[in-house]
Amino acid sequence: MTVTNHAITAANISLAFQKWWVIPVVFASHFVLDSLPHYGEEPGGRGKRFITIQAIDATLLVVVFFLALSNPANNNLVVWLAMVTAISPDIIWVYRFVHEQRGKINMPVSSFSKFHTKFNWLEQSWGWALEVGWFAIMLVILVKLLPL
Repeated sequence: MTVTNHAITAANISLAFQKWWVIPVVFASHFVLDSLPHYGEEPGGRGKRFITIQAIDATLLVVVFFLALSNPANNNLVVWLAMVTAISPDIIWVYRFVHEQRGKINMPVSSFSKFHTKFNWLEQSWGWALEVGWFAIMLVILVKLLPL
């Protein structure tokens, strides 16, 4: 899943419950979402479309953070921490992508990355459509959870 979908799902869970116990739940939700069919490209196929989708994802991520943290009546620390926790397993992929772009393709893979990769077996180039659908559903839920 895109980082935006991980973050918005975590925001919804944390806004719904407003309790610290959601932090391990949203960490686990990362792997649940990654086990669903979603967008992904082979390392060799990461061209302009991949970069465009990642730029859109990063922009939407910023919007989701601001929207989810827009109401001071919420426990914003829990919401913020939940969103960061939910996207944290994907931070290593940013590091690896930067190195791929620099030509360092055969980097060692950590045990955690091997574990994480097992959940991403349903990544497909056409998965962006499912990502958009998930985001739309989560956005509706987010707007309903925020007392704007």
